[in-house]
Amino acid sequence: MKYFCAFLLLIHAFAANAQTLKPFTIEGDITGITDKIDSIHLSFTTEGKQSDLAFPVNKGRFMIKGDISQPAIALIYYFASADTVRIKFQSTQNTSAKIFIQSGKMNFKSGLTISDNTLSGSPYDADFKEMEKKANDFGVKWGVEFERCMLEKDTIQRQQKLNALLDSSRVYPVKIWIPYLDSHPQSPLVFYGITEMMRFNHNFQGQNIAPIYDRLSPEMKNSYEGKRLKAIIATGNGSIAPEFSQADTAGVMVSLSSFRGKYVLLDFWGSWCVFCRKESPNLIKNFEKYMDKGFTIISIAADDDKKKWMGAIHKDNVGRWNHLSDLKGMKNEVSKLYCISSYPSNFLIGPDGKIIAQNLRGEALDSKLAEIFK
Repeated sequence: MKYFCAFLLLIHAFAANAQTLKPFTIEGDITGITDKIDSIHLSFTTEGKQSDLAFPVNKGRFMIKGDISQPAIALIYYFASADTVRIKFQSTQNTSAKIFIQSGKMNFKSGLTISDNTLSGSPYDADFKEMEKKANDFGVKWGVEFERCMLEKDTIQRQQKLNALLDSSRVYPVKIWIPYLDSHPQSPLVFYGITEMMRFNHNFQGQNIAPIYDRLSPEMKNSYEGKRLKAIIATGNGSIAPEFSQADTAGVMVSLSSFRGKYVLLDFWGSWCVFCRKESPNLIKNFEKYMDKGFTIISIAADDDKKKWMGAIHKDNVGRWNHLSDLKGMKNEVSKLYCISSYPSNFLIGPDGKIIAQNLRGEALDSKLAEIFK
């Protein structure tokens, strides 16, 4: 497949321009835990690649060694050797904790549980734990409010309260992370914080990330995570939608630029995605309503089985617009180009090729299109 925009080169350059890996060690003391522990595990991602390492535990002490390019979130966990149920189901509930690691020497010490720990040698681990506590405290309060909502007998009142709760869950990560990043502009937690804000708030996109990115040091901008942020910014509202060409169901190559002059909803979905397919009736409704006014849809499928892909198109009766896929599943090249991390996702592109809005579904899509074609 051929792409005509230099933006894609940035994506492929992530691995090619990998930073130098730096060694780290974690000397651990878990003597306060009563479980019989034979080995300790550490799982983390660096340069886009995940590592899951295991190290022996001797009398409650261990030494972890590895390599990392940038500070990162890691999961430290164990399976209690006497607990056959947890081993069978590979469960680490109550035997795992997230920590923030970096290069160099670190010391890990647990209390009575592994989640009760201190990690010296990693200055930002304390900040990470503080932010996690804020998020967990909010989650507990949210859960209580959710249960109260479900007891509401008036269905209209219940739905209104539930909508307000959902809105609060989308806004809260932004409320806690933006102040932190404003006061700690060079914190390596920036990449995790942005991920959290994007995960809960689909409206937090490139235009919101740009001012945070601009404050980063050259080293952070040049990191794998920094380059990915730059790629996400390039798909923010107001940006020219990255050009692509991909095969349709008949194998004919279709380019985004061939739709200039129209409003295009670039829809990322998969035949396996229940929430994507629940949106199909709304897509059909809007396509039929505005197709003669200059609106169309291009659906990009994260499928690797053509039979299932075609079957979903026919079953949902959505074959009336363009459907494209390279049958690489979650590694679809257009999905990578647009930094898609969750499904469904979409971009509304204007006649001039600029991205107008993102992740419009249900009433939000209806309202936006009604505003455009009023």
